[in-house]
Amino acid sequence: MARFPSSTHLSIRQKVVLGFALSIIAFVGVGIIAYYNLLTIERKIGFVVRGHELHNTLLEARRYEKNFLLYGQRENIKEALMHLERGKEVYLRLHPDVRGLKGITYLEKLESEMNGYGQLLRELVAEEGGHNSSPRTREEIEAEIRHVGKDLVDLSLRLSDFEHSRVQQIVKSLKTKIVFFASILLLLGSFLTVLVTRKIVRPLTVIEGTTKRIAQGDFKPLPVVQTRDETQSVVEAFNTMISELEKRQDQLVQAQKLSSLGILTSGIAHQLNNPLNNISTSCQILQ
Repeated sequence: MARFPSSTHLSIRQKVVLGFALSIIAFVGVGIIAYYNLLTIERKIGFVVRGHELHNTLLEARRYEKNFLLYGQRENIKEALMHLERGKEVYLRLHPDVRGLKGITYLEKLESEMNGYGQLLRELVAEEGGHNSSPRTREEIEAEIRHVGKDLVDLSLRLSDFEHSRVQQIVKSLKTKIVFFASILLLLGSFLTVLVTRKIVRPLTVIEGTTKRIAQGDFKPLPVVQTRDETQSVVEAFNTMISELEKRQDQLVQAQKLSSLGILTSGIAHQLNNPLNNISTSCQILQ
């Protein structure tokens, strides 16, 4: 029986193992990618939450700043400075989470804006108490505070919105990857189904029908398909078995013929032996 090199053609066992191995690799790949993306999403969501907290804190600082500019109450400017310090505390908690994220450029600019805003508030307090050493007038300081405060709030909002949009992009990308890997798994499942049906189930059905046909005395061999795998080997072995059975049947028939001939000859000899014995006895008596 011919043997085919395994390096040229994969056997059914190797194909099934390869299919299951690829399926497992796909499952593991989906799991790793999903887990990594979920970790990234979790990190970014935490960043977005702290970013909104920072934005709200800066809004409070601006609210007290506007109240001070409108009503001139020193308590309002103190509250504005206190909320600005809280914003810096949120920034310090936020800064380690932004490492490796694209929003770090916004955060670094935000730090500079907060420092400048705080300096302007302190200049305004000094101007209010008559201790301002800045060459700028109160009107110039107020105009600068309004401008810097607006940029500060807008920048903090853009920072949160930027990372929020990044989260949406990651979720969209994760959906696409899941659909892609699910399609691969579906194709692998279809391949394994077709492989098992064509290479195992169908040949077994043919062999079962041939076995019943042999039992009825029909020794016609199976057609050999050049699949170069276990199916071809099984069919060739089955045809060899059919050929040997046919030879054994011919030998058995020949042996039965010889046995029948021997029985016939023995019967005839027995039938002839009795008259010959009588004739021999009668001749002896006559002599």
